[in-house]
Amino acid sequence: MVEDLKAHLAETDFKLGDRELRTRFRAQGLEEDRRFAQVRGALQMQAVDEAYARRVEQRVAAAEVRVERAAFDRVSVW
Repeated sequence: MVEDLKAHLAETDFKLGDRELRTRFRAQGLEEDRRFAQVRGALQMQAVDEAYARRVEQRVAAAEVRVERAAFDRVSVW
């Protein structure tokens, strides 16, 4: 499910244009145009992985934990 979500996000919220992808390409020491075409998809997924991890961290940090006392009290602990 996570892979499907990341694929969706790669085409929507986390989609990068060629300018951003070329910046990542050059930051990794890759400069040949022919090679850019070969690694474009991998660069996009790398960006998605990073953005996804940041989003998960943000959501976890903002999560509110609530304990339903009635349900909790019914759980038997050995």
